[in-house]
Amino acid sequence: MEQSKSKRYGFCQGHTYPAIVKKVKKDRVFFTLRNNDEEEYEAIYYIHGELINPFTAFKTGEEIRITLLKLNKDNRLYCGARWIVEPEMLPIDIYVLNHPLGTVVTGIIEAIKGNQVIISLDSNVKAIVKRFKNAHTGQEVTCQIEKYNAHKRYLAVRVY
Repeated sequence: MEQSKSKRYGFCQGHTYPAIVKKVKKDRVFFTLRNNDEEEYEAIYYIHGELINPFTAFKTGEEIRITLLKLNKDNRLYCGARWIVEPEMLPIDIYVLNHPLGTVVTGIIEAIKGNQVIISLDSNVKAIVKRFKNAHTGQEVTCQIEKYNAHKRYLAVRVY
């Protein structure tokens, strides 16, 4: 008898489960999931556009909550991982919980790339703004948090 698509290997797609960080690489993080029958499955999280350093955000052996996005049907593409996942909370999510919209915060200009300025607000929390006059690397700036997109993990700020 075949199981429904929503529940496979003892997990439901779209639900959150505890997982242990198995390995951290520069663009992906491997997790170990354990179902109720004590079977272990490997899961993977790809860091696409988030401005985070996975080596400081994730520690090997640490247990965190992850959301199962989809079942991997072709193991060759995803290094043998059974599930594609996403962490429930990243450093930027925790930062937004502690500093709600409209809060005035200070940050340091980390880099200037063309017409964009990358401002570091906290460890693994960065915001990108349009380049402004007299901006230079290492300068401390005062910003107001205007908008946060939880899906894209994007933080919009206004520099004063």
